[in-house]
Amino acid sequence: MSEVVYSGTVSALLPLIQTFPADGDTLMILEEVPDHWIEVAPHQPDSGLKFVRFDDRENFEGWGRGRIFNQTAELRWEKNEAGFQVVYIGPPVTLPGLTSDDTLNLAQMEQKETGYYLWGQRMSQKQLQDIGWENPADTDIFIELQTPRVLRYPVQDQPGNRLKLNVIEYYSPQTGQLALYRMKGVETA
Repeated sequence: MSEVVYSGTVSALLPLIQTFPADGDTLMILEEVPDHWIEVAPHQPDSGLKFVRFDDRENFEGWGRGRIFNQTAELRWEKNEAGFQVVYIGPPVTLPGLTSDDTLNLAQMEQKETGYYLWGQRMSQKQLQDIGWENPADTDIFIELQTPRVLRYPVQDQPGNRLKLNVIEYYSPQTGQLALYRMKGVETA
């Protein structure tokens, strides 16, 4: 199946999100873009970052930037003065307010599937109890001591202590340089 790139600035995200080809494996990453230091309570997930299964009831426009993605497509956006700058990568669909980006012909690019390990290691129930976690039965808690942060990843039903983000990278045939990438899923390792 051929993939396309659409982009544009829109004033509302909901019409695009309703058109996105979501399925049961669709994930979303939502981020606050703070203009000041954010205080995070100890032993609590970072409230400025949300990485969960797709839920169309979310207030997407309340977040500074975000991505919705699955095996076949990704919709990403960032809030700006004019509304939201949006990029879609995936099979051809009609997305109101977005136009085809003819400068990026994905069919001519070399595609490489790869994965990147994310921050954090999953905590066991005993480890969560030891740090005084409110609900030690949580299975989606990962802790990164280098940052230090408590992270939630959408992998409650998958065993494994580390998480890998799977992506497709598109390389320019002229330069061999990475031109674009899209997220496609996660897996535990």
